[in-house]
Amino acid sequence: FYREGRFADVFVVARRVPLSVLPQLQALPGVAELQATVTQAVRVELPDSSDPVTGLLVGASVAQPLSLNRVVLRQGSWPAAAASASNERIGAVVSAGFAMARGLKPGDTLAVVLDGRRRSLRIDGIGVSPDTVFAGMGGAPDPRGFGVFWVDLDLLAAATGLRGAFNRLAIRLAPGAREGDVIAAVSAA
Repeated sequence: FYREGRFADVFVVARRVPLSVLPQLQALPGVAELQATVTQAVRVELPDSSDPVTGLLVGASVAQPLSLNRVVLRQGSWPAAAASASNERIGAVVSAGFAMARGLKPGDTLAVVLDGRRRSLRIDGIGVSPDTVFAGMGGAPDPRGFGVFWVDLDLLAAATGLRGAFNRLAIRLAPGAREGDVIAAVSAA
């Protein structure tokens, strides 16, 4: 599963990095492949739940699917880009563990607070990726209290002020590359 899903070797979280630096990062010794995206933590509001629930929105593009940490749909479909851009509802694929723990299925809706605004998420699909199998905050899996939602990248970038930038980078190492060396080179770039 991890090999077929192309699980990344190194993950970088930043505040805002211009997309223009990607060629420089790709050229670093030991880097075989990069994948930049936008992520945003959100508060999730579920009907009939008083438990605090956190979500992580991950920007993905239907036109150009993630090449690392690929999402495998278990049920439903990817939201159409035009449908995802609606201010009324944002189409999403939800992580399988969270969907199972909360009884969610395609067609369900829930609310998230994104950029200070309450937004409605429509669950179009349920999926799993190598980096979210054991998703949770602080390193402990929490399928009931933490969900991952893949949403339209352009919509998420616009909502978070990250158009033309990224805040999460996944790196696949070249054969024989040392993780520590690549991390040091990326940090210095």
